Amino acid sequence: MRSQSRGWLFVAALGLAILIGFIDYLTGYEAAFWPFYSVPILLLVWYGNRRLAVVISIVSTVAWWWADMASGHVYSNEWLRVWDATVRLIFFCLVIFAVWTLRQQREAIRARLELLERSQQLEEEIISISEREQQRIGRDLHDDVCQFLVAIGFSASMLSRELEKESLVLAKTAAEIADCLQDAARQTRDIAYGLSPVDRDEGGLESALDELAASTSRLAGISCYSLILVRHRSAITLKRSISFGSPKRL
Repeated sequence: MRSQSRGWLFVAALGLAILIGFIDYLTGYEAAFWPFYSVPILLLVWYGNRRLAVVISIVSTVAWWWADMASGHVYSNEWLRVWDATVRLIFFCLVIFAVWTLRQQREAIRARLELLERSQQLEEEIISISEREQQRIGRDLHDDVCQFLVAIGFSASMLSRELEKESLVLAKTAAEIADCLQDAARQTRDIAYGLSPVDRDEGGLESALDELAASTSRLAGISCYSLILVRHRSAITLKRSISFGSPKRL
């Protein structure tokens, strides 16, 4: 019904009102058939236009007037017929007002529901973006900052060992710097794990170890590869881990 044009709805309501008037004439004035005039009015208010519904209410009143006169209803005073017609017109107008108010409330509720759904969608999008950004920051901390801190810590440790041959005080200072860098790397790694935990799906550990081995080889200048042995029940399965130097035969 909503897909139909207002003109088509008005013509359909007009034809329905005329049909009801004819049925009202056939049933006679003793059978109260006039409440059925509200049907085309309801349809036009709900799916069409309020002003057109007022026109249909006037048409329905005229149709009732004609059916009442044609059926032979005689009043002691003709003003009583006018009064009955006025009462019916007022009733039809009240129907229009009630249905229009109900329709406005329904549309307002629908608009609020759509707004609520849109707000929920936006909230989910914001949460998703926030989680992705949090994971990106965690990966940047883990893949970049932590690796640089570890590399600097390796350099400080090597410097400490070189200085032990010349000056104990400088070697101790370099060792303290290396320890501080290791602590900083560990704290940064903990923060990175909190922001972006290691993937637990299949292949997540292997890819993380491969990346760690490659970054360590690049920053520390040490030949590094990943190799791990995992015992599963009675079978021994070859997995990946971190080892330094040349690989050994199993």
